[in-house]
Amino acid sequence: MIFEAFFDERPIPKARARVTKGRGVTPARTRDFEATLVYWMREEAKRCGWTITSDDLCVSIRLHFDGKAPGDVDNYAKAITDAANGVLMRDDRQIARLCVERFAGGQEGFWLRVTERAAAREEKKA
Repeated sequence: MIFEAFFDERPIPKARARVTKGRGVTPARTRDFEATLVYWMREEAKRCGWTITSDDLCVSIRLHFDGKAPGDVDNYAKAITDAANGVLMRDDRQIARLCVERFAGGQEGFWLRVTERAAAREEKKA
């Protein structure tokens, strides 16, 4: 099974949680971005017939920026994979392979592709 979709908004990197009164608090910008992604991922998962599996997964993220990308690609991936928890996967610990690429120029947004690891191996053989 394959989930593949383009999200046409500027990706936001995962910001560090701030400790306030002994509790970790995720910054509002990160929380809002992840909430938007959850909604979008649910809609796209319904559209393509994606169902959550317990198998290992391969995740590919292609980040597109209209100029130079601020931040580290791993922080963008963390925001995206955290939003996918409970929507595209049971837990991001299922990710056996992760590929993140960054591109400058063109339409801002990102491609997200999630496949079951076994399916990814079969695609490679073909």
